[in-house]
Amino acid sequence: MAATFLREAHRNRRALIGARILVTLVSLLVFGSSASAQRRATTQPAQRMAGWVDQLADPDALVRERARDQMLGLTGDDLPTLRKVLAEASTLMPTQKSSLREIVAHVYLSSLPYERAIGDAGFLGVKWPDPVKQPNNFNLSEIPDFTAESFSGVVIARRLPGFPAYRTLRDGDIVTRLVDTKQDFATDPTIERKQEDRLVELLSGATPTRLFINAMTRFKSGDAVRLDILRNGRSMTVRVELAARPAVADQIGAVEDWVQERADQADKYWDSNFGSIMKDDPTPISMAR
Repeated sequence: MAATFLREAHRNRRALIGARILVTLVSLLVFGSSASAQRRATTQPAQRMAGWVDQLADPDALVRERARDQMLGLTGDDLPTLRKVLAEASTLMPTQKSSLREIVAHVYLSSLPYERAIGDAGFLGVKWPDPVKQPNNFNLSEIPDFTAESFSGVVIARRLPGFPAYRTLRDGDIVTRLVDTKQDFATDPTIERKQEDRLVELLSGATPTRLFINAMTRFKSGDAVRLDILRNGRSMTVRVELAARPAVADQIGAVEDWVQERADQADKYWDSNFGSIMKDDPTPISMAR
């Protein structure tokens, strides 16, 4: 009986050792694979970033544009990796440096928190052209020719770094249609418009820009909107996911100072983290207006 007990105990011991070995092998496979995946996850983005940096100097404008668009989609967590890529890069061309500073500023600012407006309004992040002065100061002889707002659509006068429009749109783009609401903002360019007619439209708030702003108020933060635009004479449709509206956007006269403060922050970030590895630094963001 004692011998039987000892044989059983011996078998149990061997089974336990076998189970421990199996668990160890499984752990090595699982965690080893996970570690390899993590290593790949950290090296692949760096390789892609290095490729995009090279493409910023490509002779083909479309290649440069695609690389810029991809890099504008980086997050704040990607910036240390980008810094390492640039530190290891060979000599960069001035056009690459200028693009990289713009990219870093946008990505950095997109990661900064800000006070949101009450409610859940969406925010595109653009500045509209101001074709006239205050309505009570109208003078028919001073009404502009509307080269900025020619009734062919809504002109994007300036995008704000750190917000959705900066990546998707370009300064000078003309929005002709809000696809999701099927609302058009362009008028027939063959119709000659008198100054008096344009004045009436301005006073009534019927300009393309006013109509577009009103149409956008129905969208919330996180909503994706599709816009038909004209860019350098080419028609295209772009998709933009809206950010939350900043509280400062509802404060008259405060936006420009706020935008400049953020630009100054981006300049300081660049100087502290990228300035030492980039020679012949391009114009600071705060001055490139």
